[in-house]
This record gives sequence, structure tokens and C-alpha cells, in this order.
Amino acid sequence: MELIKLLLLASVPIGGPPDAVPVSLKSRVIEASVFKSGLVLVTREVTVPAGDGKYTLDEVPLATDGSFWYSSPDGTLVTDVQTTLRTKDETVKANAQTVGDFLAANVGQHVKLSYKTITYGVSTKESVEQIEGIVNGPPRAQTNIVPIKLSNGHLRNLSLSSIEDIDTTGLRADISRTYKSADLKLQFRAQANRPTKLDFITLETGAAWVGSYLVKLKSTGGGATVVGKAQVALGRLTFDDTNVKALAGQPYMVTNNKYDLNSGVGGLSSYLGSSQESQLAYHPGPQDPFSFLQQYANDAAQAAQMFNNQGIFSNRAFDAYGYGYAGLGGGIGGGGRGNVDDVNSLEPTSSLRSNNGGFNYRAVATQATTDRLESLYSYPLGKVSLQAGDRLSRILFSQSSTYENIFRWAAEVGNDSSTVKSVLRIQNTGTVPWTGGLVMVTKEDSPLAQLEMPFTAAGKFADLEMANAQDMLVKKEETEISRDTIPMPGRPKVTLLRQLNEVHLSVESTRLETATFEITLQVPGDVADANGGKVDKLLTRQDGWNKYSRITWSFNLSPGEKREFRLQYHHIG
Repeated sequence: MELIKLLLLASVPIGGPPDAVPVSLKSRVIEASVFKSGLVLVTREVTVPAGDGKYTLDEVPLATDGSFWYSSPDGTLVTDVQTTLRTKDETVKANAQTVGDFLAANVGQHVKLSYKTITYGVSTKESVEQIEGIVNGPPRAQTNIVPIKLSNGHLRNLSLSSIEDIDTTGLRADISRTYKSADLKLQFRAQANRPTKLDFITLETGAAWVGSYLVKLKSTGGGATVVGKAQVALGRLTFDDTNVKALAGQPYMVTNNKYDLNSGVGGLSSYLGSSQESQLAYHPGPQDPFSFLQQYANDAAQAAQMFNNQGIFSNRAFDAYGYGYAGLGGGIGGGGRGNVDDVNSLEPTSSLRSNNGGFNYRAVATQATTDRLESLYSYPLGKVSLQAGDRLSRILFSQSSTYENIFRWAAEVGNDSSTVKSVLRIQNTGTVPWTGGLVMVTKEDSPLAQLEMPFTAAGKFADLEMANAQDMLVKKEETEISRDTIPMPGRPKVTLLRQLNEVHLSVESTRLETATFEITLQVPGDVADANGGKVDKLLTRQDGWNKYSRITWSFNLSPGEKREFRLQYHHIG
């Protein structure tokens, strides 16, 4: 973002005649730097006419603490940005539809209703009684209770859920309800020699993004194609030919986000108490669609669980899965319904297909570009136009890569696990890092796995755990070889028991091709014989006398071959 000079002037009352009506200026988001967590650095631009005038913004941004700034690249004088909040009562009318609606519309009127009562005891009894009386007040939203004044003068609280029916003969059917609404305005005075631009910069919520990857493995040769894309989702923000950057990382922030007093809604006490979120209902305008995305994510998780457990996938579950958002640090799932927008159309035309009929990503994207911003990475997405609640998927890059299949067995003393993991080790041969996100792995147009992509710097390798390898047979046995005693360090008259244990490991391949295998074994003690393995002493301890050691064996395993390893270690106590 181009550096602009901030003009923070001394306090000057907003100019113009006292009865002057501020002119509303339409703002447009021209720059947006979007973080995965949902934070966005937004630059809104307005055009200020020549002269000395008083103006208002058409939209009041919800800035986080201390991030509301204004400036002019052309040197326009801006004084006293002032926010006003005026609440007023507004009344809405509707037709009664439910029992609660009719009771609320007929406070002070005589009603007849049927009420269900349940008596618990040795045997549960349910009865329905007829009740007549005056509605003494509207139903209480917090308690679901409506007070009825009976003909004998007694007052009885009835639960709305226990009212079977109500006689609506002669009752009013129109409801009139009053609620608080807010008139929130941000106005300022500007002096310009000619029509010029004015920028408002805020850090706020309203959009998020996540990276997604497709890894297409070739059948032979160890080659692969890696395609990366960015998925952007908007909440309440609107992009109109906005220059958008996707940022990987997270800015350092105070623990509890607040709203800037210039554009927040609550008063000073709620600001200091971090409770302005409760005041958002008074913010004018439609509800933020971004707030619904967490529910979509919950539905998506349930849908995925249902698919895994039952092998079914309902239409509603599919819709939710395509729109899901996983909150802070998460991402938008699916993407099947996202709007694709790129200067080179991504429509599957013949010119965009390779010779074998697959999608030719190189026709629509070349190597990605990125800017390094301290500990953040910035992926330029170019110009974007989206309405609130819209989504966009944009291809960032397509690159050739190399990969290797590795089988890994993480054995541990005291743990009988014999699970062998199939690991895909793939190299980032590009010039920009792979950030976190979902990665779909395919081979010969068949899906192999969907995994989380770890952060992988350019030139480095990502290890993707694919699945359990059932065709690798492994076994672990442990025996005690001998025992002796050793003097306690610092107290030579005290002796400690020391065991020499032996671990026997075996691995056998039933595969038809040679496999690269890796065994790691963690033991609580000092290694006496590693049988050719690499020994790493870990800082963690099992107890006061035994530090953990990790031993690693790496080797190739031929079809049908069986390898055995014996390791001895001392354990004190």
C-alpha cells in the first residue's frame, strides 16, 4: 500500500453554518489486505468536492482498537472527524401468527385457552383444563411465561409451551412492537482546492481467505503437478474493483480486540470493558452475513462426520460443506460453489484442456508471486468485485514438482501400536511458500487423500501422511537381558537398579515394488547398541533418572523382503 501522509490537526469545531446539512459521500473499498483469520486492512476512498464543506460517510466502518485513520494523498485538509450516535424508538406492525403473538396483542383483554398440566408421582398424570382470565402482561421472552389474572382475582403464570390452544374469537390480530434503532453517523470537515480523494484506513472484520491445493501424482517417474488457489469469502464488506491481497500469517494484536471509539458503537465504559460486541445490534444496516459462516462450518463438520460414519451425504450437508468457514485460523471448505474470477477465463474450453483431456492449469496461471512483509507473506489477487456474502476462487499457480513415497513406523516402548503410515514427501520447487490449507491428492484421476498442507518454504519438502499401510507387516517385542546396580549420582552409598532391555523389531513388505522405509523408536533410557540406527537424545525425561532417546533407521525394502533390528538400552529404576 502506497505510503500516505497522515494529517492530524488541532481540535477545530466542524465548520459551516450551524444548520448546514452534511453531504453524504459514497465510499468504495479500493484496497483490502485479507488475513485468514477474518481480519482485513481496508482502505475506503471518497471523492471530496472543491471548497470547505461538511460531509458524512455512507458507511461507518467497525474498526478494531486504534486502527481508524484518515488521510489525503493530495493534501486535503481534514479536521475533526466526529461520530454521533442517536437512538430512537421505532414501531413495527405485523399479524399475529402464534399463541404468544395473540397474547402479546391482547394485553388487558379477556381470553379463553386450554392449558396442559402434568402431575409427576408413582404414575404420571396429564390433564387439560380450561382457563379464562385477563392477559395481565405480554409474554416474557426470557422465561416463556405469560401472566393471567383469573376471574377470582388470583394471578397465575402460564407457560407458553403448555398452552394447548386459544380461542381467538374477538381478539385483536395485529401486533405493534417497539424497538430501539440507532442513527450512527460519521461526519467530518474537509477543505480542498479542487475535487480530490480522501482515504479512510481501518483494520476490521468482514472477509477471510484460505489456500487450497491439488497434487496430481504421475504414475511413473516420481513427478507431480501442484496447483494452488486462494478462496476468498466476504462478510459485510463489498469489493468494487478492489485491489486485494491475501496475507499468510497473523499480525501481533492485543489479546482482546475492541472497537475504535471513532467508529465503534458503545460508550466509553463498554469500550474499556471490552463489551462493545453487545452493542452491535444498534449498528445500522443489514446483519453481517459473515456471522452466519460459523454455523455453516458446524453443519459442514456434522455432514463430514455423517459421510464418514454412514457413507451418505444429503443435499443440505453438501450445501453446508461447500460454504463452511472454520472461524479463527480456519478456512472456507469445499469451494465447489465459489465464483471463479480470473483475467484468463477458467471455463473448461477446449483450449484449456491438455491432450489427455485433463484441465490445463498452465493455460490460466503461471508461477505465483508474493511479497515478503516481515513475517507475513502477501499473495496479490488483483482486482476483485464481490458483494457481501459472496465467495471467489482464484488460481494462484501451477508448478511441476517431485515426490517420494515413504513408509514410516513410529514405534515406542510400552506402546503396542503396529501402524505404518504411508507418507508422501513432495518438494516445493517454486519460489513462494505453501501456506496452510487443504490439499487434495490424486493419481490417475483417482482421489487418494485430503490432508492439511503444512507451511512449506520454497525449495523445502512437505511430508503428507496419506493413510495406514496395511501391506507392511511389522512386529515389536521387548525382553530383559540383565540387571545390575549402580551408585546413585551424588550419593555413592545408595545404589540404583539398572536393567538392560532388548527391543526386537521386524518389518516385512508384501508390496510388488521396492519401498523406502523409515522406523523411529523412542526408548526411556540410554542406548547401549543401536544396531546401525541414528540416535538422538531428547531433552524430555520419563522420570528423574531416564532421558528419552529416539533411534531412526532408514532403508529400502525390496518386494517380499523382511528386515529385523535389535536395540539394547539401559533403564534405571
